[in-house]
Amino acid sequence: KGPNQLAWISEQTNLGNLLDAYVELSAGIDLDNKDWTPLANVSRNADAATTFTGTFDGNGHTVYNLKSSAAGDNMGCGLISVANGASIMNVTVKGGELSSVDFAGAVVGFIGGTTTVEGCRNVGVKVSGAQAAGGVVGRVYGTDCIVRNCENSGEVSGAKKNGGVVGIASVGGYVIENCKNSGRVLGS
Repeated sequence: KGPNQLAWISEQTNLGNLLDAYVELSAGIDLDNKDWTPLANVSRNADAATTFTGTFDGNGHTVYNLKSSAAGDNMGCGLISVANGASIMNVTVKGGELSSVDFAGAVVGFIGGTTTVEGCRNVGVKVSGAQAAGGVVGRVYGTDCIVRNCENSGEVSGAKKNGGVVGIASVGGYVIENCKNSGRVLGS
């Protein structure tokens, strides 16, 4: 029930529907380490109108066993691929493994615009990104983005820019505050 509903929402966002939806979890969801296609799974050449702009409220629940791999020109890898002007909050991703040729974060691969990520956690998810990897968010790229009260205890690795909670933040004016990392961060 739960995994199928979340997969349906992901499928709809990837068809260009529900991008501004309000998504709220009512229970934990086990993705069972099956290949996951992120919400708003955007290619680097995609129109910004295909990114997630809504609200994803985990409501304090956990998504278990997230497994995803982004190859080719997919911009981000995580529970959500790319968010722009979105609000993502109160979700824990526990267990699993992500890898991307671009940006990777257990909760969201890439955020831009005025996106807020708050109260989110990575518990034991291994995250690897060739361009940037973060335990919670791979890349912050927006002048009014906020990452607040987030935690990482997963292992983060990659070829270029890696960080415990956020892999890289650019285009000044963003806020990253009250975040904690206890996971290993490896680089080449």
